[in-house]
Amino acid sequence: MKSEIKSFDGSSRLFKGTVIYFIGTFLSKSLTILILPLVTYNLTVEEYGTFDLYATIVIIAIPIFTIQSIEAVFKFLFDADEKRINKLISNLWIIIIIGSLIVFFLLIIINKFFFEVPFYGPFYLYYLSTVLLTMYQRVARSFGLSKQFAISGVINVLALIISQTIAFILLDAKIIGFIYTYVLANFLTVIYLEFKTLSTKKFRIRDYDLALIKELINFGLPLVPNNISWLSVATVNKIIIVSYLGFGSNAIYAITAKFSSAIFTLSDVFKLAWQESAITSYKEKGKDEFYSKTFDGLFSIMILLCSLSLPLIKITLPYLVAQDYLSASKYMPPVMIGAGLYAVVGFYGVGYLASSKTKDAFFTTVSGAIVNVLITFILINSIGLFAPIIATALAYLTIWIMRHVRMKSYFKITINYRKLIAVSSLYVLTSYIYYTFDTEVNIFWFLILGFILFYDNSKLLKYVYKNSVRIIRGEKIE
Repeated sequence: MKSEIKSFDGSSRLFKGTVIYFIGTFLSKSLTILILPLVTYNLTVEEYGTFDLYATIVIIAIPIFTIQSIEAVFKFLFDADEKRINKLISNLWIIIIIGSLIVFFLLIIINKFFFEVPFYGPFYLYYLSTVLLTMYQRVARSFGLSKQFAISGVINVLALIISQTIAFILLDAKIIGFIYTYVLANFLTVIYLEFKTLSTKKFRIRDYDLALIKELINFGLPLVPNNISWLSVATVNKIIIVSYLGFGSNAIYAITAKFSSAIFTLSDVFKLAWQESAITSYKEKGKDEFYSKTFDGLFSIMILLCSLSLPLIKITLPYLVAQDYLSASKYMPPVMIGAGLYAVVGFYGVGYLASSKTKDAFFTTVSGAIVNVLITFILINSIGLFAPIIATALAYLTIWIMRHVRMKSYFKITINYRKLIAVSSLYVLTSYIYYTFDTEVNIFWFLILGFILFYDNSKLLKYVYKNSVRIIRGEKIE
């Protein structure tokens, strides 16, 4: 399983982007685990489950009411001149403003004429702050402001931790105060990014261009069902959980996601850097070899990290959550393997963006979504909360297989099946130890896995350390 540093030859852009996004996204978001004891002690499982369901609905609304124009502008800004940059930013603002107004009036109409939407005011502000933060972060990356993007992630999480500490300890806040901490953190981050990108100064109403808006919509529209189909499945899963098992079970489901979020976030960190590298190298010769070596390293490291996470969770979970949330422990192994497969799916998904074949992404995602919903419905009564968790992992596996087959016309990934089987077998063994043995054995196994991870990637880790120092010093990567 020994990783070779040559797998990363010619990919300094990918490495540099990964390091910067790791600092800004993974490390900063990992800090939210520190505040988890405070959150779980102050919110009941029902309150936390309610917030999680509503937050998921907000995430679904963003690609619908922006028509994925943010992703379109992200792609187009890379090679745009100053004039086109201003036009792209201006028309993106127009789309976002119109979409936000539609969401505002829809909430009022639904609340007045159909059914009462709890906390619809705070959640609208949560939607608005999240969509603006998403836009500003994408624009910052398109402008090459990677360090500023990283700093924005740190600002966001620190603001969240500080505001939640104040809200719970000093103000004795509950769910509404919890929502407002996210709103405050998002808007503070947006203000920082506005100073760096000057996006509002680039907005000119005279730059309104219907043809450009149609171009953005034509690019982004196929990505809408691709994104919302999977997000909708996540929402359907939570609705099924609430309907069959209650809000308390949804809170446990959310806590399992919180502990797997480190792997999900690390996957997203890599994907952020991989987007830029894949887009810029797509037309170059040797891209298949570069993509294959990158995939080989990604899969090996992600599954090893998933394995390492299990005994760590076994050891630390009792100290990080209140007693009512401890049942989340038994769901962690299938949750973590789903997180690892998420990274693989995201890797292939970037290929659609690089090749501009965004329509095909919809078909594979919908297929995985159908697998997810069917398995959840069939098994929810017999195995409870295991049903949506196992269904999610199998859905990611389905999407991976389909994309591997269908994307051969865009690029060809050569899989090292011997390594794939080896690291997968290690994960199965780790899961057995997690379920079967006590904390002391898991501590011992954690140390063994740590040694394997460092030994297997010793050359890569030396490369990472040396060049991370170079990045910090502003020197050129070797």
